[in-house]
Amino acid sequence: MTKRRIVFVITVVAGLIVGAAMWLLRSSPTPTVALQPSPVPSLVAQAAPSPAAPQKSLPMDERPSEYPQISLKSMSREEASRIAVERLMKDPGADWKVPIDFYGKVIDENNQPVSGAIVQMIWTTFGVPGGSSETQASSDGNGLFSLTKQHGKVLEVRVEKEGYYTVERGGAYVSFEYADPSNPTYYEPEATNPVLFHLRKKGMNAAHLLHWQRDVALNTQNQKALDLKTGQTTQGQSPSLFIEVQQNNGTMGSFTWSASVSVVGGGGVQLETDQFPFLAPTSGYQPSVEMDMTTPKPPYWNGGQGGAFYVQTPEGYGRYTISMALGVPSMFMEGYFNPMPGDQNLEPAAAQR
Repeated sequence: MTKRRIVFVITVVAGLIVGAAMWLLRSSPTPTVALQPSPVPSLVAQAAPSPAAPQKSLPMDERPSEYPQISLKSMSREEASRIAVERLMKDPGADWKVPIDFYGKVIDENNQPVSGAIVQMIWTTFGVPGGSSETQASSDGNGLFSLTKQHGKVLEVRVEKEGYYTVERGGAYVSFEYADPSNPTYYEPEATNPVLFHLRKKGMNAAHLLHWQRDVALNTQNQKALDLKTGQTTQGQSPSLFIEVQQNNGTMGSFTWSASVSVVGGGGVQLETDQFPFLAPTSGYQPSVEMDMTTPKPPYWNGGQGGAFYVQTPEGYGRYTISMALGVPSMFMEGYFNPMPGDQNLEPAAAQR
């Protein structure tokens, strides 16, 4: 008998065995399962069977057209997540049948309402070509806007207005989850407590601001000295930014990263986590700052290990970002330097952003 024929015979016999086992399981009586008392309210306990009970998908004609949003105000996140999973086992489309209501408010840097802001909203939904719907609104005289009577799983919101900066670079969307309580972006709408979207009015750009960005390779000592004004490698002459990477391990299970940043030739450094880093502080600078994988990042951060920081020197103020991939001996850097001594303005002109 050839090898191919032997494999075929073995496959057929295995299939017969599996089929017989499945027939026996189906023909066996279903065991009775006693539901245990639940610490959650009785209405929830009735709607959510014990995890031990077998879950069967409902026939198409018995699947509800809407599921109420699960509230974390009346139960733990773990209990809410269990109910969400049980819904999906009975109805794979349950996540896309949750009501979507959203209430937002647009304010400026002085916490004053901004009217006429353009609001773009996109949400995933069920039975729609492309799997999503979208609409556009504008904030009213009190900065308020809303979306109601829709259904879906995730809502994404983008707010922008000409003449203003947004908290997200490039006008990125902010996500809100409605169906999965275990998701960190899970959102329960409250009309009296709208989500705040911050805009900042564009001011006086520092037209003389020096801007640079580049990939920087470390030397064999994992160090680099860079000119604050141009980003070019220096031999440590003033004024320079000196960077030393102490740890940079990208091995699975042992990720580590840390670095120190200082200024050569007099001056100081401090971490920057501002939403709009356009005005350098006049105090709080240190000879050096240490960064690691837990270092706070500003809202506009695009990923990677590193951080953002302000620099103060006798020749002017600046702000810089360092971003590294674990295990890679190079970094991406961006810098803005105001060469007018004493001028704290670090707001770039449009062509520099």
